[in-house]
Amino acid sequence: MKIECIEPLVLHVSEKTNWFFIRITTDNGLTGVGEASLNGWEQVQIAYLNSIASRFIGMTIDELMPQLRVFVHSPGGLVASSVISALEQAITDVRAKRAGVPLYKLLGGSARATLPAYASLLRYGVEKAVVDKIHEAKSRGYRLIKLHENNTAIVRAASKACGPDVPLMVDCSCPWTVDDSIAIAKEHGIVAGTYAGSRVLKAPEINLTTHVDSILGAVTPETTIVFVTKRVMSRSDFYCHDSLLLMNYKYY
Repeated sequence: MKIECIEPLVLHVSEKTNWFFIRITTDNGLTGVGEASLNGWEQVQIAYLNSIASRFIGMTIDELMPQLRVFVHSPGGLVASSVISALEQAITDVRAKRAGVPLYKLLGGSARATLPAYASLLRYGVEKAVVDKIHEAKSRGYRLIKLHENNTAIVRAASKACGPDVPLMVDCSCPWTVDDSIAIAKEHGIVAGTYAGSRVLKAPEINLTTHVDSILGAVTPETTIVFVTKRVMSRSDFYCHDSLLLMNYKYY
């Protein structure tokens, strides 16, 4: 099974948001899709993809997979890492179709029969708009809300609108420092490990390796701060963070 086509797909989701995907098509008609969204950088991603795709055409999917390695400090930075990550996802998608199984089974199966869905809101920057969208999501049955706001007044209003029974996830998208995140987490009584009546904070996309001491100082038996990084893009990146996972950190 050889790779016949590699193409970028850009979806204009809103005035502020684009989603970027890469689709691989094989010579027997199977397709696989991976996501590489890096909002605002689509043209650079396409240029990088075009620069490497030609040497992958004609390879089998098993020949290509070992070459898809993400290096955190590579000269291509996030652009190269996101494209390579999407190619790896797309190849894995094709491999699952070749095996005739759902992707989750190829990856080892699922420990759950169902998963909770959450409403992921756009960034509105206006308190009333955010509150209205939360009420709308709750009326449609969502019991988890994800916010993309970094204005603390809006976060407070959103927390109140969610109420005690609907957890709020806050993705501040980088502007907050570690200290900011810790302060806001404590203000809202954020607890990790349970959804019922809890608050979950997605801290800024920080480098966990350089902030371990300050993060450890914030963790108490009463309040566990939940930190994540969106800059983990490959399987090898997750493996190298095992030591952090053992320190009771959770990734979303």
